[in-house]
Amino acid sequence: MSNFLFSFILAVLPLFGSASSGGFLQHEPAQALSPEQKSAVLAAIEEALGEKQRQTTEVRLGPIEALLAPTLNALPKNGNGKFGHKAARYALHRFFVQRHAWFVKGIDLNGDATPTEMLQNGVPDEVQTLFESRLGAQGLDAHEVAVMAATLENLAHTESMERLGWAYKLKGWKPGVSNMSGLLVDDLLDVYMASYVTGIDLSKMATGKRGVTRLLALADAYYPGFEDVRSFVRRVRNESTASLRSTLSSVDVSHVVTRIGDRYGRWQHYECEDLKTKLFAIEDDGTGRVSLSKFYNAALNHGHWQFTESIDYLRSLGALDESNPANPRVIVTNYLLSPSNCVASSSYYSVCCLDDCEDLVDNLEREIKAPAATPTRIVELVSAMPSPRTLANHTIPAHLLTRLGEIAAANEGMVPLHGRMFAQWMHHVYPRECPYPHLSGTTNPLRTDAFENQTGSKVSASKDEMQQCIADAPGIEGDVGIAWSHEDELYVEQAPPSERPSAWAIARFTVFFITALSTAFFVFRLGWGSGAEVHGDNFAKGHFV
Repeated sequence: MSNFLFSFILAVLPLFGSASSGGFLQHEPAQALSPEQKSAVLAAIEEALGEKQRQTTEVRLGPIEALLAPTLNALPKNGNGKFGHKAARYALHRFFVQRHAWFVKGIDLNGDATPTEMLQNGVPDEVQTLFESRLGAQGLDAHEVAVMAATLENLAHTESMERLGWAYKLKGWKPGVSNMSGLLVDDLLDVYMASYVTGIDLSKMATGKRGVTRLLALADAYYPGFEDVRSFVRRVRNESTASLRSTLSSVDVSHVVTRIGDRYGRWQHYECEDLKTKLFAIEDDGTGRVSLSKFYNAALNHGHWQFTESIDYLRSLGALDESNPANPRVIVTNYLLSPSNCVASSSYYSVCCLDDCEDLVDNLEREIKAPAATPTRIVELVSAMPSPRTLANHTIPAHLLTRLGEIAAANEGMVPLHGRMFAQWMHHVYPRECPYPHLSGTTNPLRTDAFENQTGSKVSASKDEMQQCIADAPGIEGDVGIAWSHEDELYVEQAPPSERPSAWAIARFTVFFITALSTAFFVFRLGWGSGAEVHGDNFAKGHFV
């Protein structure tokens, strides 16, 4: 009997697995790229971009793969065991923000673009087609995501060398010049950085002293902190060349420029911290929000000239909380992270304020190592996590524990880490660190010039508008809570159903198994009874013959 039942169950179990598409008895995911396949990807880049680009990409891959690993380990994979375009875009965004404070164009988390679009106009069509075909066919392997990151780093480096070449021309020097003193190099780097922070195209500037003077004057006028930029550049140059000879070559200068590009994003964050300090000094108690009347009052009466954005522009940026229309409030984190506080550094990326929430999410991903977790596990980790403005071992309010339970209840008992609802929950727990996550398409964050060109509206409020806002404020600032929205969306693709069976899958399997077992017993008993009668007849006939 046991052999019969075992054979029967082996026969019907595959039917159960196929009837439940994507169930916990799903197929094994595809294996990672073989060394030969990895080499083929790099070979395609070499064919399109040249051997030097391939070699540079290959050298960068090890550190990049190590930095990407914690994020990729926490992201869902598709049925092929690969990362879809949303997951790849998410991982690349996190990588460039954490490594360089670069906000790369084309990989906005709320956008629909594939990550290959960040390479547009920078690589030949063959390379972009290579990535698109792999991404579209089955997704990207972790190695291929790293290759994309390394390729963009190479493109950004090439662009910086082109800008440096134009800086030489503007100064009237040949790019291969050698035996430059530190002072001459500093003058050259001033020209380079003036273009870097303002976005001015050096190829359109007049050459010689007149062009240099005009460029530096524009940098000082448009970028009030340019004198601090000069000090930063001199410090990097001194650190990079202290062990070299007293005069420097163009190769030495190229190395300095590379180091500036790697370090500038995190260095310039001090300006964001200054803005943050000023805003939190007038914050509505612990909400991460500042009443618009206080915002404008700081500009008109306290010398904080930065806080003059119009209501329309703040709304477009997603930096205005209008849940109480009588008391609109500026959401500090959204305001700081908006394009209005970015530097037009490159055709590939902008340097913006750092997102404090990135470090918090990174810590969760490192600990959880999965796309989702139980509410209990998340509460355990989050309550122990300190932030720049929240102590470790803090107590999460009861109403937020309820909210987290609601998110889990809508997702089979698990909380997806890469969805809008969890991002909103993090904003409520850390309102001073984590931005409020607007639904895709409800905001339109633009740089100041792009906003004015598209809308015809001014980015700054007039003095009269600000004064009117202040005059209307008394008596209307009562509600200082943070509203909760129930709309959800995922920033990455959903994973196929987990190999770990859900409660419904277990129940369904139990019912099926009991039914199969009952059928097996019936068939066995029927067969056993028939067999007994036959053998009995034979025995009787043989005995009496």
